[in-house]
Amino acid sequence: MGRIRGLTGGTGAILAVLGRRCRSCGRVSGVGPDGLCEDCGRDLAPRTGGYCPRCGELYDDSESSPHPCAECLRAAPPWSGFFFHGEYTGRLREMILGLKFNDRIGTLALLGSFLARAGRTAGLGGVDVVLPVPLHYKRLRERGYNQSLELARALARERGWPLDAHGLVRVRQTIPQTGLTRAG
Repeated sequence: MGRIRGLTGGTGAILAVLGRRCRSCGRVSGVGPDGLCEDCGRDLAPRTGGYCPRCGELYDDSESSPHPCAECLRAAPPWSGFFFHGEYTGRLREMILGLKFNDRIGTLALLGSFLARAGRTAGLGGVDVVLPVPLHYKRLRERGYNQSLELARALARERGWPLDAHGLVRVRQTIPQTGLTRAG
């Protein structure tokens, strides 16, 4: 027992010498307080400007303050708010696709923290309930888990919000999003 305690007591020293794995790319290097290496920290920085806060349309100038797009000014969408962490490109896209199609569930806590931070930045306080988008039972059987449910769990846990895993039901199988255009 003393030997095990002695080995685990040295973990901090070993990490200081070897470094820790980045929560995104997995490289062993110096990581920041969020568990990301310098490259991933830069690539996964939240987008805080240059978008429509109603629908999420991105503007070329990412430094401009969020403001409604012409379409949302003309006809507001039926939802009351919208928030996101960043543009669906690069490392963020790789992480999401890895979770969705390659069972990289180790990214759930990080992605959940991104969403929680984005919600706080957008001024989203308490919510009634977090409702994940359900998978059709055939797709759930193929994948083995619902990535939306797992991400919703991470978000709800991080923010202390209630989660209703069965509040929505998918009644028919639909075309995968990868087969859709932006217009739907």
